[in-house]
Amino acid sequence: MDVYWLDSLHGETQSELKILVNNVLMAYKMIQGTKIHKMICWQCIKGPRQPNGSLTCGFYAMRFMKDMMEDSEQTVAAKNTISFKCGLIFS
Repeated sequence: MDVYWLDSLHGETQSELKILVNNVLMAYKMIQGTKIHKMICWQCIKGPRQPNGSLTCGFYAMRFMKDMMEDSEQTVAAKNTISFKCGLIFS
């Protein structure tokens, strides 16, 4: 199972967040009665970087997800980067 970390700040994935998400996913699998066949793999996807001090992080995250879902030819895990529709590539 893959978890995609959409990173507009280009930082490290917080270990507390990883632990929380891992525990929630394992609990969900147990409730569903399915076995966990493999470890959870975290994929850090670098996105458009928001300006320092900007309050628009929600916009960047939502636009990042929208562009990722609309681009059917692009496999995010393979490219490990996302581009805005204006043609700029961020990695």
